[in-house]
Amino acid sequence: MEKKQQIGIRLREYRKDSGKTQGKFGESLGLTQGGYSDLERGKNNLTARIKYMLEEIYNINIDYLETGQGERYRPIESEELAPGDDAEKFYRDQNQRIIFQLQKELELTKKENEYLHKIVSAKDEVISALKSGKPKGEDEPKS
Repeated sequence: MEKKQQIGIRLREYRKDSGKTQGKFGESLGLTQGGYSDLERGKNNLTARIKYMLEEIYNINIDYLETGQGERYRPIESEELAPGDDAEKFYRDQNQRIIFQLQKELELTKKENEYLHKIVSAKDEVISALKSGKPKGEDEPKS
């Protein structure tokens, strides 16, 4: 069995642990259901961004995900949950980190969207110029 397929099997186990559907789990990672399904089936590789999201949102041990070795979930660092702290504070802090990361992802997505819009606009200008028979920048016929 290929490494990507083994990762997909372990990823499916994590998703089932969370109680989420492929659509909801994928959405939490910024993927469509189909995009996430491709990961579980071993068709696509995990990107660094997806690995980071898995670690931050689900506390997944990426070493285990990739190799099957070690603990399935990352240990909670002592500074994250000090003795005497209650679970509510821990989860509130975790949620704040998740919100911060999602805000960064949203900013990146907006920038990517703006860039793609510029590309599409430039492509449309080139198509219009080609349809009119004049290359871009040629307003007057040359002698």
